[in-house]
Amino acid sequence: MATQEKILSEQDTFPVEVFIRRNCEDPMRANPHWHDCFEILYVLSGQAEYFAGDQKCEIRPGDFILIRCGEIHTVVCPEGGDADILVVKFMPAVISSPYHRLSGSRYISAFLNNDSVYHLEADEQTEIRQILGEINREYAEKKPAYELVVRGGVYRLIAACIRYHMIVLPEHASTEQYDALLPVLQYIERHYDEEITLRQIADMLHLNYTYTSRYFRKIVGRSFKQYLDYIRVSEAEKQLLRGGDYAYIVARRCGFSSQQTFIRTFKRLRGYTPRVKKRSIPDKN
Repeated sequence: MATQEKILSEQDTFPVEVFIRRNCEDPMRANPHWHDCFEILYVLSGQAEYFAGDQKCEIRPGDFILIRCGEIHTVVCPEGGDADILVVKFMPAVISSPYHRLSGSRYISAFLNNDSVYHLEADEQTEIRQILGEINREYAEKKPAYELVVRGGVYRLIAACIRYHMIVLPEHASTEQYDALLPVLQYIERHYDEEITLRQIADMLHLNYTYTSRYFRKIVGRSFKQYLDYIRVSEAEKQLLRGGDYAYIVARRCGFSSQQTFIRTFKRLRGYTPRVKKRSIPDKN
C-alpha cells in the first residue's frame, strides 16, 4: 500500500526542501508513496524507472518530472544500478499565496495541477539545469534572503515550462478572466465535501447559468462537473491511502452521492478501481 511521506508542512517557516538523491533504492522511496507538497525531479546521471499510478516510464539524464500533490509515485533503479536525481519539494503556498499572485494566477494553477515526465532537448536542458542549479546552491548555502532567490527560481521554472510547452494553458483565457474565477475555484476546493451546483457558481459570478458553463470550461479547460470530480477524487485518494475506512465513508466525506458513483468516477479519472473496504449502504437521500 502507498504511504504518505511527511516532509513539509504549511506551518514551516519556508516550506521548501532541495537535495540530491543518490540512492533511489532507499526503502521509503522505493515503495509507492505520496506527499502534500509539489515535487520536481531532474535526473543528473544514471537511469531509473518512474512509476505514477499505473504508468511506468524509464528516466535518464536530462529528464524532468513534475509530481502533483497527492500523486502516488515511486522511483526505482535497475538491479545493480543507481541514479543521481536533483529533488525540489515545496508546498503550493510558496508560490500561490495572495502575496505572490501578481498577474500569474493561471500560470501557477496550471503548473500545480500538472504532472508528467519530459525528455528535454539540449537547449531546454541547459536552461532548466541552470535554474535548478541556482535553486540547489542557494538552498544549500542559505545566504541572507536565499528564500527570495529560491522562490524566484521556482517562478522561472514555471515560465520555462510554459515557454517550452511542457505545460499547456487553457486557451483564450486572459489573466483577468482567470483572476475573476479564482475565488470560485478556491471555494470549490474548500467545500468539495458539500453539494455544489453550477447554479451556485453562476450566482457567485453574477452570470446566467448557460454562460457560466461556457465561461468555466473556457478558463479552466474542463467543465464544472469535471473539475469538481477531479478535486473530490484527489482528496478521496489521499484519504484512502491513510487506510481503514470503508468506501461509502470516504465517498460521503468527499461529497459523492453514493459508493457506486465514487468508485465509477475514480476509475474514470484514474484508470483503475480504488482499493477500498466495501460495504453496501443506501445512497444519499
